[in-house]
Amino acid sequence: RHLSCYNPSAFARAEDGQSRKEGLRDRWAICDRAAEKGNLVTSTSRASSKTQAIALALLALLIVFHLLNNLVWRMANQVIFAMDRMFHQVTSLAYYDILRESVNLRTLFDALTWSDYYPPLVHLTATAFYKLFGVSMDVAALSNSLYLVLFILAVYGIGERLRGPWTGLLAAFVVSTLPIIFSMSRYLYVDYALTSLVALNVCLLLRSDRFARKGYALLYGLSLGLGMLAKWTFIAFTIAPLLAVLASPGTLRSAWQAVQPATWHRRRLLLASFLGLGLTALWFLPNIGATAALPLGYALVPISWLLWTVTGYFALTPASRGANLLAALGLGVCLASGWYLTKINFLGTFWLNAYGKPTGRSWGFASYLEFLYREQLSPVYAVLLVVAVAGLIWSRWRQTRSWRATFALGVDGWALVLWAIVPFVIFSSQVSIVHSRYIMPLLPPLGIAIALWLGRLRPQWLRLLLISLVVVWALFQFSALSFDALANVQERAPLLAEGLSIQLPSTGQTDSGYWVAPDILQYIDEHRGTAPASLGVLVNSPQVNSKHFIYLAYAGHPQIQIQELATLGTAEPAYPRLFENDFILLIDPAPDYPRRPDTVATIKRLLSTPDDTFHRAFDLAQTYPLPDGRRLHLYQRRFDPPQDTEFAYYESLMVGLAQMAQPEDAAILVPAEQVYALARYGDGSLSLYPLPAEPGPLSESDLALVEQLGAKSRRLWLVHDPSQQNDPASLLAGWLANHFYRASDTWYGPLELVLYAPAAAADRDVPLAPSQAVWENGIALQGVRILDEAVPLGQILRLELVWQTAEAVPERYKVFVHLLNSDGQVVAQRDSEPVAGTRPTTTWQPGEPIADRYGLWIPADTPAGDYRLVAGLYHPESGERVPACCPAGDAIPLARVRVEGDTAHILVATGN
Repeated sequence: RHLSCYNPSAFARAEDGQSRKEGLRDRWAICDRAAEKGNLVTSTSRASSKTQAIALALLALLIVFHLLNNLVWRMANQVIFAMDRMFHQVTSLAYYDILRESVNLRTLFDALTWSDYYPPLVHLTATAFYKLFGVSMDVAALSNSLYLVLFILAVYGIGERLRGPWTGLLAAFVVSTLPIIFSMSRYLYVDYALTSLVALNVCLLLRSDRFARKGYALLYGLSLGLGMLAKWTFIAFTIAPLLAVLASPGTLRSAWQAVQPATWHRRRLLLASFLGLGLTALWFLPNIGATAALPLGYALVPISWLLWTVTGYFALTPASRGANLLAALGLGVCLASGWYLTKINFLGTFWLNAYGKPTGRSWGFASYLEFLYREQLSPVYAVLLVVAVAGLIWSRWRQTRSWRATFALGVDGWALVLWAIVPFVIFSSQVSIVHSRYIMPLLPPLGIAIALWLGRLRPQWLRLLLISLVVVWALFQFSALSFDALANVQERAPLLAEGLSIQLPSTGQTDSGYWVAPDILQYIDEHRGTAPASLGVLVNSPQVNSKHFIYLAYAGHPQIQIQELATLGTAEPAYPRLFENDFILLIDPAPDYPRRPDTVATIKRLLSTPDDTFHRAFDLAQTYPLPDGRRLHLYQRRFDPPQDTEFAYYESLMVGLAQMAQPEDAAILVPAEQVYALARYGDGSLSLYPLPAEPGPLSESDLALVEQLGAKSRRLWLVHDPSQQNDPASLLAGWLANHFYRASDTWYGPLELVLYAPAAAADRDVPLAPSQAVWENGIALQGVRILDEAVPLGQILRLELVWQTAEAVPERYKVFVHLLNSDGQVVAQRDSEPVAGTRPTTTWQPGEPIADRYGLWIPADTPAGDYRLVAGLYHPESGERVPACCPAGDAIPLARVRVEGDTAHILVATGN
């Protein structure tokens, strides 16, 4: 028996008799295992070359079958359904941007260290396909073709090792026709590549014969590193098979002997050190600046040197099980460290998402069993799996008549069993998120178990019959779940798989009617003018979300920038960010986004409040009906965007306004485009009214709107920039001065913020109290009209002073109106040239009555007590007051005011 297994290439070279002796013993153990009859996971005999060739040819046809069907599916599909899939599509663009100009050590380093959460392998694969075939969503998804080929070959390799090429071929067919497997091969998720690399890793592990075969061992190390660069969960699926191999007799002892200092070869160590230094220098020297910015900084250099030195030493060591094991593990660690050590800060985010959300953590055993039955295997395959496992156990027990011997599966058998069980337990144990695609990599051993059982059935006619039925059912299910023409079959066949990850190309949730993003981007391109435009996306559904627009804009509309307003991870409130964009897209009716209540509230507000500031700044441009009855509304800026705007002034102004404004207030913005600068810094609680409504000077409709605002608002604010040429705000200010009561003005750089109290219809009935006050410059106060008997604190006391002069006034004076406490200190004041600066004293005509309106903003924290309201004139340059001749003094009393509780009462209007 030993002679029949003898193969000189199987013996490892060794420098001493002990290692050679171990190599012989290992080879004999392999031959003994191969000859053991009835072993659950043992090849029965060496297949002939002809049989292998036929099996490989059929395997190639299976690969071509899946590749062609995926191509057909992608050609029919337009809607990239689901958010995570589009996230990976967009992420691949970031890598493509890094490597677009050139691929060298510097750009590769930038790409490898770009992501803080996902390892880069899958996105780099998509980038390579972009380089070959151009940037498109289809190309990104078809990059899975590489992993599909590796996956089918790996499953075949495992099955062929266990029981020959026909079992390998059957295993590859069964696993590749599992519903979630062939469905996910059409989408750009990291999970399909992860599943492929896990299968490849286990295949190479088994074929290394417990690391006795150096070539397979090093390939195992390569797959280990690449798998970790696909996704961090790779280790959860591959650790159990590795431990099963390490637990086999002599494996760990051989590794321990390889690391003993007495066995180390100095020249080999020196050579490995030079090789490690060279690789480290080659990688880090062109990227020394970028290395310093990483979490571990320059510490990465000695760590890398050490890892490559150790790996190189054992790779150069003559083949032995221990050296091969250490070289393989070292190679995997070296490759994976290119991302894991450089982005070691990812651990915090990973732990938070996987286990760090106490409110979302749950046991997933029942959920994952349901996923296996309903979506991943399908009911038919699930039942077949149960029968297959029971059949394998029964067959084994009949041969051994011992339960202990029944479960003596050997290294390969336990590696497969643990490959399925351990990840299932890990992913079901109090995790934050349970999702069917997360456990995809444990499906291959389940399909292999089905193939093993079918291959052992006796008699032959029964085996061929059941295999034929399985093939027919698998192809029927594959077709029904892959082509729109069979959508009715899918609905009527209760035994077909169903789930979120199983989608027809253009039916139901992937109906091409959802694919409106290209039309929307085309409309924006045609209506944006010559300048770039930004689109704010207030939609986050699986069929339409911001990632669709980001990808399409990148590929075909580079002048359009996308702002995400409805996605998670956006800390800023959605409403003010609307005004940063030229176009806004929202969905009607408002959806339910439990994790983004701010977004939902914003959408409801825009849909239910036609008089909102947003609708005064944006016009409805287009509406796009969706197949499910919902609609998308595209809004466009009403006014031209502000030019050369200093947004810092508007931010300061809005901060001040937010502290002073009250819910009943309204703000007028002139010119109108200020709304886009000001509204982005508020919460929308203050109504903003951009004027003029049409380009050009103020119209009658604009003034009518201001009157309406005065009628319904307690206070009115005006924001304008007086330095602008042909400023319509100057015309409005003159009109307001004659109709409203100006209470304050505050400057924020070039911007003036003015507060007005509106007039009321009853103001006409308030009599004018005559006054005898005359100043030395000849200006007389003819009368005083105080329009409020009581004013809530924080509101504006309105009054009107009527001036007259007997002769022209050669000098400009300012008027002050002060509210003084008992100590003579100013509590509130309003200083201005007459009629809000629109009628300087130098423009007065002799005998002309000048009606001069004032608003006195009484602070909300004014203490209770008695106060005096006084007025007077002063020189604006020097501040010197003008004396009055009668009554004597420089401050003429107008009224007495008493503050009680939260109200200021006008007790006596003095009338002088």
